[in-house]
Amino acid sequence: MRIDLKNLQVPEDPQKRRQFFSTLTEDQIDQIFDAVKEVRSKLNDFLVQEGAVAGFISDARAKGGLTFAEQAFAYEAKYPLALPVFSVTREQYNRIARLIAKKQTVKLRANLKTTASDKDVDSFNIIGEIPGGAKKDEVIMIGAHFDSWHGARERPTTVLAAL
Repeated sequence: MRIDLKNLQVPEDPQKRRQFFSTLTEDQIDQIFDAVKEVRSKLNDFLVQEGAVAGFISDARAKGGLTFAEQAFAYEAKYPLALPVFSVTREQYNRIARLIAKKQTVKLRANLKTTASDKDVDSFNIIGEIPGGAKKDEVIMIGAHFDSWHGARERPTTVLAAL
C-alpha cells in the first residue's frame, strides 16, 4: 500500500517515532527513503550550484579538537556524490557561528583524500565467531560493516572555504 508522502505525519517524540515506523511495511519505508534521497539530491545540487565545497556540523563524537569526515548520502551511483561533511567539536562549530553572527570572515581549511566508485558497489558485513572454551555451548560474535562511509569525492580534495 502506497503512503501519502505529502501528508506524512512523523512524530517528534523518539519513542512514538519508533512505534510509527514499526507499523510501516518494508515497501512503505523504502518509499520514504527514496523520497528523502530525492530531496537530499536536490539540496546537494543547490549547494554545489551556490559554490559550496563542504559542510561542517557539530557532533558530540568530535572530541579534543578531532575533526572527521562524515556523511556519504545515497550509495547508489545514480545520485551525484554529496558534498563532504566534516564533524567538528561543539565549541569549534559554535565559534564559527559566533563569528558569522558578528559578520566576521571565517576561513576553514580541510584536506580529504579518498576515492569513490562511479558504479554501484556491494558492501557487506564481516562476522567472526569465537567458539567457547570452558563453555563449549557459547559463542562470541563480533561484527562490523565493511564499506566506506564518509564524505567523499572522486579525487583528492582540499577545501578552503570563506563563509
